[in-house]
Amino acid sequence: MKSESLADPWIADFDDKDEENVGDNGIGNDTVEPTPLQRNEPPSKRSKNAQGASSSVISQMKGASSSRHPPISSMRKSLLAARHEPLSEESFPGGPYDMSVLTSFEDHISARIWRGEEREPLRVIAHGKKLKKFIPTQLPQPILQAVNTAGLASLLRSSFKMTDISLVSAFAERWHQETNTFHLPIGEMTITLDDVSCLLHLPISGASFSPPEKMDTNTACACVMALLGVSYAKAMSEMNHTKRSHLRLSWLREIYAEKCAEQQWEHASRAFLLHLVGCTILVDKSHAFVDIKYLELFRDLNNCGNWSWGSAALTILYKYLGDASMHYTKQIGGYITLLQAWIYEYFPNICDRIENDGYSGQLCRAYRWRPVKGTGEVQPYRRKLDDLTADDVIWTAFQDHRQYRGFEDISMFSGYIQWGKIMVPYLPERVLRQFGYVQDIPRSPQSITAVRLSIAEVDARWLGYSDYVVHTFNRVSQATYPSECTDKYFEWYHTISHPYIIPPVMQGNENKTKSMSQVPSSVAKQCWN
Repeated sequence: MKSESLADPWIADFDDKDEENVGDNGIGNDTVEPTPLQRNEPPSKRSKNAQGASSSVISQMKGASSSRHPPISSMRKSLLAARHEPLSEESFPGGPYDMSVLTSFEDHISARIWRGEEREPLRVIAHGKKLKKFIPTQLPQPILQAVNTAGLASLLRSSFKMTDISLVSAFAERWHQETNTFHLPIGEMTITLDDVSCLLHLPISGASFSPPEKMDTNTACACVMALLGVSYAKAMSEMNHTKRSHLRLSWLREIYAEKCAEQQWEHASRAFLLHLVGCTILVDKSHAFVDIKYLELFRDLNNCGNWSWGSAALTILYKYLGDASMHYTKQIGGYITLLQAWIYEYFPNICDRIENDGYSGQLCRAYRWRPVKGTGEVQPYRRKLDDLTADDVIWTAFQDHRQYRGFEDISMFSGYIQWGKIMVPYLPERVLRQFGYVQDIPRSPQSITAVRLSIAEVDARWLGYSDYVVHTFNRVSQATYPSECTDKYFEWYHTISHPYIIPPVMQGNENKTKSMSQVPSSVAKQCWN
């Protein structure tokens, strides 16, 4: 296999020289402006272009979803018919027609693509090659013990050295932050806590991290001095360099080397662990920095394994996927290896990937895959996803991994998951097929987001998760075949979703979209036959 190249300007596996740069949201930006839904505000007033089909169009889809798989052709025709129906002020061409779920759709990238606008592939932040270069084959025993105690050993080798930016961009276009799911022609899917457990072998139960209430410059400096064993002058010099309460990843590597040479193993362990999570599950869009507050995760090295590292990875990735689904975002943070490995497991026909020789089941499933460099074009992936059928998906991807990683009930928890100041909805009731159940019409996400909760209340619900699992409010039934849904599911789904990205071809004197020439012939036939 050819080695990866940095010639592609969109692949951001950064070296030290990039550490003077910051992402499009600034240094270490790990919070997001709340969405209208999360602020419990009504949807913004729609623009004149943000219009779609009337309820009469929706009625054309009735009876279309009683078969095992969604009837792609009839659904496509219904979407096409929407372009000829009287327009409603509160809906969009191609859906959604019912705006009660996707309340921020006006700013979503898929709304712009449907109107013929384009966006360059996302710039992806990844540190796979940097980690491979930094982490030796054999770590000093005290460091290895600290990594094992923290429950982070799987992260030492899990990161992909290559990122298919087009694949990541195509899936980001399908993500909706109101539901934190990918909206596909076959229904909703998402990365679940169980997926994180199997792909990364990280603990998904345990405590969530709440940062210190006060982390000003003096507090941050004192934290660095105490936990990394550096002088006041050295700590302040680094903070002045980053201009905020952040540390450079390259600086952490220097401190780690110094403390190892001095055999100050506690300080060296904290520097190593902070660098490890800063390059993987807690990576932000700053390219080369990690927030000082995360040092608190490793204050007590004997008990840092009690953190729910899996929910941390998922919270951060959900947040950045939500960011990337908006038309104005140009790059994405979060642990992209998790996303790409998830795609490899569930969608075997979407992209090229290579199975690693010698992979054994006791290793985390992300180790199973060796990524292949993509073409740099998003459109082919859009076509494949638009043509997706239920048979193209491995719905329960980890049944053959259960002897190594058992299923945990906390994966069915429904509510907010939280890390730091970031809170995102986690709604497994929307993806029941991934758990082997029949998918029915889920409750509104506003049943979660409309309730204002403090971080302490979110933590309390998380720790008492058994009172908030799906089974407590939703009757579930074991599926008789992998993609089973209730009769009314797809009729409902195609009213609240935007399941296709490429708009149908318009004939005659009808307006044509800019991407019309790129619509595959198979889709065109589905539209017109």
